[in-house]
Amino acid sequence: RRLTGEAKNEPLFEAVLGLMNFLKIDEAKVDKVDSALFSADELRSIETISVMRILYFLGYFSQSDVLAPFFEGFEWSQKALADFLPLRTQATAAINNALKESQL
Repeated sequence: RRLTGEAKNEPLFEAVLGLMNFLKIDEAKVDKVDSALFSADELRSIETISVMRILYFLGYFSQSDVLAPFFEGFEWSQKALADFLPLRTQATAAINNALKESQL
């Protein structure tokens, strides 16, 4: 339920929905022996991208040129996670800065 004065945020909804669809487990494809669908690095990247995108769509995060591919038009994939890995430290610092500046 929305609070008074709040409007719909379709981009945020689509971002969360896209994440949920990416994480959805297709039981037919899961190997019962190797149940780890994502590595520890991939899980950390998923978390960082998700927080960054949520803050962005809520207006608390300014995208930089380097991180721009992970906002508008972003599609979740293993390749996207691999592309993000070398940027994760920079993204984490930017998230922490955004949280500090917004006093969240």
